[in-house]
Amino acid sequence: MARFKDTLSALGHFWPSTKPDNRWPGRVHIETFPRVRLHCMGAAPGDGIHPSGRLTLHGLTDENQCVTMFEAAASPAGVAFNNRTATQTISVTANYMLVASEHFDESASVRRVTFGSSIVEHVLRLWADPAYKEIRHRKARGRPYETPILHKQVASYVDFGKRIRVRAFRPTVPTPMIDPTSLWTIDFLQLVTPSEALKVLHAFRALLALLCGDLIDVWDLQLLHKKGEGYIYSELYFPDPVEHPTNSHGFPQLPILDIGHDRALFRKVMASWLAESPAKRIGRGAFAAILQDNGTLRFSHL
Repeated sequence: MARFKDTLSALGHFWPSTKPDNRWPGRVHIETFPRVRLHCMGAAPGDGIHPSGRLTLHGLTDENQCVTMFEAAASPAGVAFNNRTATQTISVTANYMLVASEHFDESASVRRVTFGSSIVEHVLRLWADPAYKEIRHRKARGRPYETPILHKQVASYVDFGKRIRVRAFRPTVPTPMIDPTSLWTIDFLQLVTPSEALKVLHAFRALLALLCGDLIDVWDLQLLHKKGEGYIYSELYFPDPVEHPTNSHGFPQLPILDIGHDRALFRKVMASWLAESPAKRIGRGAFAAILQDNGTLRFSHL
């Protein structure tokens, strides 16, 4: 999957999930959103029926990576003729796409969503422990060797109503790079479909955007799927208009801190919030706790 993340496109063969014999050669592009252009010399493969409408599209790249495109829309893109043959073209776009060592369907299989965010890491101060001396190791279960411990859990929140657990991990080893090194995980207490997992991710991302004052960039997004007796990860791609920051000087500041430091503005905002219905009222007890913690937002404040 690392090669696909670097190139953001790949050659391969693609087919509707319900018609594995209708394999069209083409290229998948994800610079802006999952997109495929399928080409075929002469007659259409399989039963000859072109992919069209809303469907789930499977693919196999030239690097033997399995592609699953959910909520895809396919339509004819024209025919090109030369002296002897005709090339038929199909255009496909999808709301999101999985890349893994296996194909998936819309059944309930997702156990966890994992991602990183440079904006969230900066605003919530999930930085590496500066007091580290050496990397500790942990014995891997069922394996003869040890693995390095590169992250430490700093917060955990369980919502039994929504049946999810949200956890944040900070790195134990500092890095001078801008790439996020903290991890966020959303664990589902019961298996959910990929579409349901993505809905929860978008809702949680909207909450973080409200707290951080800007849209949240999401890096290295993965789903953990339950497959038989084991688990398998898939890389998740979806439309994301947020550009990755190139340096550490342009991050937005947390609006809740600016409001808390300005007492006149704080009283005005509090008065308007108190006049709202309880269903719309934003929690206010976080202000004092955040200020006491020198401006660091913690899960306990929420």
